[in-house]
Amino acid sequence: MRVRPPKNWQPSSDCQYALDRVGRGAALIENLSICLLGGIQPEPIRKIAGDTQDDGLLQRLFPIVLHPASQGTDAPAPPVAARYGDLIHALRNPAPIAGGGTFLQFDSDAQKVRRRLEAEHLRMQSTETISRKLASHIGKYDGLFVRLCIVWHCVENAQATQVPQHITAATAERVAAFLHGFLLRHAFAFYAGVLGLSEDHDRLSAIAGHILARRLERITNRDVQRGDKAMRSLRDQDIQPLLQQLAAMGWLERIDGPRPSSAPHWIVNPAVHSRFSARAKAERERRDEARRVLASLTGDA
Repeated sequence: MRVRPPKNWQPSSDCQYALDRVGRGAALIENLSICLLGGIQPEPIRKIAGDTQDDGLLQRLFPIVLHPASQGTDAPAPPVAARYGDLIHALRNPAPIAGGGTFLQFDSDAQKVRRRLEAEHLRMQSTETISRKLASHIGKYDGLFVRLCIVWHCVENAQATQVPQHITAATAERVAAFLHGFLLRHAFAFYAGVLGLSEDHDRLSAIAGHILARRLERITNRDVQRGDKAMRSLRDQDIQPLLQQLAAMGWLERIDGPRPSSAPHWIVNPAVHSRFSARAKAERERRDEARRVLASLTGDA
C-alpha cells in the first residue's frame, strides 16, 4: 500500500533503498520504513521469542500489556476521537519550520534532558538484574526519545502557521515522563513477566494466585498440589524449581525440614498480601465465579 506523503514532504537520501531483483528488475524505494501495530496473546509471543533468531526485531517493538478483557458497552465515540482525526490530518500537512529552517533541534535545556536520559539508559542496560533482551530494548530508547520529541513538538504546534525550530525542555520532559512512566513500565512487565518466565509462566501465575486467594502464610508441595487443575499434576521435583523462582522474586523464604530427606516448606513474605491486595480480591472472585459456573453446568447450583 502506498501512502501519499504530505505536500511539503521531500524524501531523504538516508531513507532511500535501491532494490535489484533478477525477476522484477531494479527500483528505488524513496522512503524505506515500516510500522507494526497489532495484538497477540502471551503464549504465542513467548513461542515466537523462543523459536526465532534474536536479530533485534523484537526489541524494536514497544509492547503494551493490557488488562484482562471486560464487558464492553455500546456507547458513542467520545469527542476526543474526532479531535484525534483532525490532528492526524493536520500532521500530514505540516506548517513550514520557522525562519525557513529545514530541520528541528533541541534548545540547550532540552539537550540536558536528552543527556540525562542517555545516562539513565546506559545505567539500566548495565544492571545485572536486567535481562539481555530488555537491555537491548532499552538501548533503542535514545533514538525513540528523539523521534517522540519531534512528534510531541509537531502535535503542540499542529495549528500554528509556523513550527518553531527549537524543541523546548518542557516538551522534552513530557516525552521523558511518557517514555519512563508508561512505555518502560510496560516493557518491564513484558520482558520480566511475559517473556522472562517462559514456559513456567502459567504455573508460577497459578501458584501466586493460589497464595493470594487463600491468604497463605506458608506453603508446601501439598498445598501447591491442592490448587487449581494446572497445579494438581505437578510432582515434587516439578514444584521445587517453581517455588525457588518465587523465592528469588521475594515472594517466599525457604525453611528446611528437620531431616535432610524432608521436603522444605516456604514462608510467604507478608508484603505480598498487602502489595497485591487488589489482585488477591480479583483472584478470589475469579475462582468463586469458576466454581459457580461449574456448579451450574453439573446441576449442583
